[in-house]
Amino acid sequence: MKNDRDFKDISMSKELQFKVNKFLACENATAIFMHPENVIFMIEERILNFSENSRVFYVNIPFTLSHELRHFRQALFFGKRLDIMLSDYSIGYSELLKDNQYNKLHWCEKDAYTYSYQFTQKHKQEIMRIFNIDEWIYLLPFDYEKEWKNYKRKMGVLPQITWAVKDYLFWKKRLMN
Repeated sequence: MKNDRDFKDISMSKELQFKVNKFLACENATAIFMHPENVIFMIEERILNFSENSRVFYVNIPFTLSHELRHFRQALFFGKRLDIMLSDYSIGYSELLKDNQYNKLHWCEKDAYTYSYQFTQKHKQEIMRIFNIDEWIYLLPFDYEKEWKNYKRKMGVLPQITWAVKDYLFWKKRLMN
């Protein structure tokens, strides 16, 4: 969408309209994945307002889209269990971002931000070429993967071994890649 007003031109079910209105009420929200409708809404004007210049705006576009696509992937991965996994989720988490309280984000946001961070880092040359950006910017001051590795290093030897074995044998996250 170009701006918030563009939602008036879309016919929606009452349930989806309720969700969209809730999303629009969060002034700092720039995009959202709606489940079970499997719709992603991104608002160009909000992303532009969130970005301090055009370079940041053009990096925010693939970052935000990959973030919302990660939420779609989470929905596919968890299937009918997604509602249970999101039972404690709140759409108004943007205040945590403003206050640099990334560790308090919901697991699904931590996962999506980590994925988007990795995606944009991996594809930064292509993003720079597509959007004609001459200098790379860093969107988040926080790298979840790095923080997780630091946390694991602080664990005792036995918990580290146990965690590694459980990751290898039982953890299904590698299916989400």
